[in-house]
Amino acid sequence: MHWEIERMIFVQMKLPIFLLFVVAQHFKSTEAQAPRGWFIATSTGPVCSLTYDAGTVDFTSVVQPPDSIISTWILGDERSATIVAQSKDIQARLVNSATNKKMDDLKNLFAPTFTQHSPQKLDGGDAMATYLTSFDWANGGRETVMELYEGPYTFTLSKMKMGADTFAVADLWIQGRSKFYEHWDAMRMSPGPNLSGRTLFDPVGPMKQVANDERSKNKELVVNSLNDYRNLKNPGSVKHFYAEDFIEHSMGGKDGLEPLTTAMATLKDMRNDIKAMVAEGDLVATLSSLTVTVENDFRSYVYVDVYRVKDCKLKEHWSFGERLPNADAFKNRNGPF
Repeated sequence: MHWEIERMIFVQMKLPIFLLFVVAQHFKSTEAQAPRGWFIATSTGPVCSLTYDAGTVDFTSVVQPPDSIISTWILGDERSATIVAQSKDIQARLVNSATNKKMDDLKNLFAPTFTQHSPQKLDGGDAMATYLTSFDWANGGRETVMELYEGPYTFTLSKMKMGADTFAVADLWIQGRSKFYEHWDAMRMSPGPNLSGRTLFDPVGPMKQVANDERSKNKELVVNSLNDYRNLKNPGSVKHFYAEDFIEHSMGGKDGLEPLTTAMATLKDMRNDIKAMVAEGDLVATLSSLTVTVENDFRSYVYVDVYRVKDCKLKEHWSFGERLPNADAFKNRNGPF
């Protein structure tokens, strides 16, 4: 659905009905996977009207991905401002209730139909409330590092302490009318600073507020770069999509372009399929299904990327993945995506 049509529906429909539409679109998008190496082109050519000076990508014969992945919510009008305000409020109430161990209040935040996609968690709101109160939020057991809001979607990146270990946790929520309806996440132990001395928990800094069409272009840039780099392994993608002074927060990563070029040689058989995107300001977060073969071992991950976009280039990056267990070990049957 083109974003102008989505805006019309957004303005005219009540939130609960529209929320059902969003969820339906999500499941619809998972049924029809985009072909390997698809790209998005703007009406004037490649993203940000940059000339693609390397590789053999033909931007004149692109295949559009599922609409629900790339469509951008129109921010700035009264109704969208109300939805974002409600999303921020319910997130604050979740943290407050979990911090103060208010189990009844926490359970009340989840809709009766709350759907859990994390393979490590039981389905339903009561189970999620029990899980959230298991942390010592008040004493640094869980600390929110980043929050992005777009329509009914909220993405958060958190630092979590479990005993002597520190974990990175990414959560994606669908919410509306002060209730959580659906949840995805990824969690991975953090080994400490990367090769540039950075971590996933460094201060994010202020977000640059951008217009709706620029957020759309930022999403397009991220989609194109992930496909060109991870799926097509195009050597020209690094120079084309990434800033010269690229900043890397990811585990084991390093600032600059050379590490990206070197890493491409290790991406054999890697496949990255974006399942959801949330964009606010100059930041874009993606939740992906990532598969890769390592030493003849086929692995599947829930993978999270967050990019800061500046001047039509990927300027800063946070990422990590959680390896999926075998399906018979899943604690719910909703699927990780």
